Amino acid sequence: MIARPLAQNKIARAAFWMVLADAGFVGMMVCVRYLSFDLHIFEIVFLRSAVAIAVVVPAALTRAQRQGLRTERLGFIALRGAIVYAAMLGYFWAIAHIPLADAVSLQFLIPLFTLVGAAIFLGEKVGVRRAVATAIGFAGALIILRPGFAEVGLPAIAVLVSAALYAQNWLMIKSLTRTDSPKAIVFYINVVVLPIAFLPALFVWSWPAWSLAPLIVATGLSGWCAQMCQARGFASADASVVAVFDFLRLPMTAALGWFLFEEGVDLWTWTGAIVIFAAATHITRREARLEGAGAARPATRPEAGRA
Repeated sequence: MIARPLAQNKIARAAFWMVLADAGFVGMMVCVRYLSFDLHIFEIVFLRSAVAIAVVVPAALTRAQRQGLRTERLGFIALRGAIVYAAMLGYFWAIAHIPLADAVSLQFLIPLFTLVGAAIFLGEKVGVRRAVATAIGFAGALIILRPGFAEVGLPAIAVLVSAALYAQNWLMIKSLTRTDSPKAIVFYINVVVLPIAFLPALFVWSWPAWSLAPLIVATGLSGWCAQMCQARGFASADASVVAVFDFLRLPMTAALGWFLFEEGVDLWTWTGAIVIFAAATHITRREARLEGAGAARPATRPEAGRA
């Protein structure tokens, strides 16, 4: 009797944080779209990183927080920073050129790219069920893009490349958690991305008008808040539960895209997004079950091959 209310409370907390995270991510997209009318995308990425630094660094450098910032993997962290910068650049550029709902829909491919990357780079076994779910998810992307029936432009390709790079980032985070604290992982990615973003921005730099300052600050803060809320959401409940609420980003984005930019969302996008999300959710739920079974197993027993 007590377990059910506790579980419901966990789900309610996860839903609360994920709705806030979705709102943050969608708000960042809207800000990026507006900024793209006046600023080069190199500048937008740099300014977004600068705002994040202004928030993260002062909090991380307090005496109470400094002890958790030790790392011996600066080279690996620098490589991760370059990957995250490239992923952000591709995603922001796509946001400026295609309907927001299309960009969000294709971003749901990240868990599927992560599974493929884990199989290729980490040697993880992919069973028949997960392979079929992954194939179905990528079929959902084809439904959205409709190659041969509609032109597949560079912005759509940029989203796909960005999703693959973000998936690589997820795998690198998984590796970093074995040696570095979560504080260090968040701190160093912000510190590393800023100088990487600075040089390209320098070649196209033009001082933003003061009227853009609220949008610039909102871009950085909304992205940072979204990441914090997302982390709290995953801490509140199992990933298989939290992932379901991530789909709310699509209707939220579609509504704002229609209201602010007069963007419509066709049936192909909705259908493809649902197919992608269903496949990604199936994989996430199955991963959670397998991890739970692995945790329950005695430590001396070898791990069975994953299905």
